[in-house]
Amino acid sequence: MPTYTTDRRSYRVFDGVLADGTRNTKSVWMGQKFAPNDPVDYGEGYYRLYYRNVSEPFVTDASWVRLRSASLTYALPAEWLPKRSIKNASVSVTGNNLWLWTKFYGVDPESSSYDANSNNDGSAGFTYPTARTFMFTLNIGF
Repeated sequence: MPTYTTDRRSYRVFDGVLADGTRNTKSVWMGQKFAPNDPVDYGEGYYRLYYRNVSEPFVTDASWVRLRSASLTYALPAEWLPKRSIKNASVSVTGNNLWLWTKFYGVDPESSSYDANSNNDGSAGFTYPTARTFMFTLNIGF
């Protein structure tokens, strides 16, 4: 929980002035709806109204470096192969999404809740990260 939101169950007097020019002394409930023993309805509350929208606490560095794909192939020596039937053979292993370095606090900086037709760029959440996969291949030439 971010430290700037730990006072959700308390009151705060914001710096400023009232409409008549005097210093603000009105305390505001930081939580939602009604405070204990307070008949004022504070609605959705300060934090929902202020921090739920695009604001500094929700903007993060999404720089990243990813090892997207790596493959290793080994060609079997000709002396290991039957002379008549197989001319060449190789075995391979390929891995996808093997490593990700990022300061992004979400799951994956490339994930998006929107499809390719959307113009909502830079918004992430409620998506699965890209899967890490491994493939093994045997190639035989006759």
